[in-house]
Amino acid sequence: MPKQSKVSPAERRGWLESNENGVRPDQLAKDAKRDFRTITTHIEKARLERDFEAARREQLREALAAHQRDMLLFLEQLRRAVQVIPLTFLDERGLDFGLEDLWDFSDLVLNQEIALTTLEDKSAATKARRDQSGPLEVTLTVETSRLCRAVKEHISNDPLWRHLTGWKSALLHELQGRAALNRSIRRTVEEIFGLQVGATSQPGEPRLTSAAIWWIRTRLTKMELGEYVPELKDDIRQASTGGLEAKSGHWLADHLADTENGVGQIGETLTVMGGSEVAKAAAENFVNLQLLSARVHEAIDESLYVHFIPGSCSLCRKLGGQ
Repeated sequence: MPKQSKVSPAERRGWLESNENGVRPDQLAKDAKRDFRTITTHIEKARLERDFEAARREQLREALAAHQRDMLLFLEQLRRAVQVIPLTFLDERGLDFGLEDLWDFSDLVLNQEIALTTLEDKSAATKARRDQSGPLEVTLTVETSRLCRAVKEHISNDPLWRHLTGWKSALLHELQGRAALNRSIRRTVEEIFGLQVGATSQPGEPRLTSAAIWWIRTRLTKMELGEYVPELKDDIRQASTGGLEAKSGHWLADHLADTENGVGQIGETLTVMGGSEVAKAAAENFVNLQLLSARVHEAIDESLYVHFIPGSCSLCRKLGGQ
């Protein structure tokens, strides 16, 4: 009996289709001039190949769907990270920008990068690097992830990335504006009170705390923004020990000879600093940061609302076996 040619994949797929359409294997063997066992063996092989390919397609579909979900989750994390830092922000050690020289330099070296948010999700943290000169750089934890690179490959030309770069630049500028305003307030308040801020003093000697600068800066910026602030006399408590405490609980001054006069001196500081270029700039920076945050959110929402990120990336190609 002459040697028969090798059965091709197309040929066995044809036998499977014919068999499923009612053609018996013995008839297929007769028509193909093949051994009956060859026909039945290859019909079963074709069936296994088809089922395997169907399972592979389903697995690929599920993997690509999971990849989409992961990228959408990344965008949600990015959206949470991109926010306006509250005017009342202080880091976990009570440090505000612009007053770094009041703190031990080694402490700042060991803790150069600080979180600017209190989000429980640390993967969505926004951080600032600082030294004794103030804020130097803003970073986003989510940008270091592999998913970030994947999303950038998918939508490399999306306005999101331009808006994100602008937002980070605006955030750094806003933090630096806070630092500049703090330094200006410090010079003014030290001149008006005739005291140094945060200076080491003997027990019982009068002094101003660094929190006083932060408190005045927050109040002053809100005033420049046109936001409501309570009357000064209603927002500061006078202690019998000569101290001044903000209603927020922050201690502003110690052992003043005349606390009522101290409240007036804080008011004078606000009057002197109100409308100054550095105060106006800080308020404008804050408004600009709000605007750029909204732009980033809008760009992200475009993808979140349709629940799909177009394009492809190296991970997609790997899933496709390329």
